[in-house]
Amino acid sequence: MAIINTISTPSQFRDSFIAVDRDNFSGPAYEVLYEYLEMLSDDLEKDMVLDPVAICCDWGEYTLNDLRQEFEEDEEESDEDLLERLHDTGVLLRVEQYSGEDTFLYTA
Repeated sequence: MAIINTISTPSQFRDSFIAVDRDNFSGPAYEVLYEYLEMLSDDLEKDMVLDPVAICCDWGEYTLNDLRQEFEEDEEESDEDLLERLHDTGVLLRVEQYSGEDTFLYTA
């Protein structure tokens, strides 16, 4: 038997990370990641077990400049080509920030 805690809002999702001292993402990124994982769970028709530590190990939040520094293979590569390549090799989600530069969630 297991004790199940259902997460039904982005704020509960974020609180789960804070509870284990893993507040690694911006507020808007938590919302995007929650919506993505909820959609994935629906598509797979399977409940997911929330593991904030594993999510923090698998996912990162990056600015476009951070993505360039971390994943750029060719200095001639355009922003669009970099984003397309990362989208093709993993999961890349755009996070629209309420103010400031948009960020991206990425996992390979």
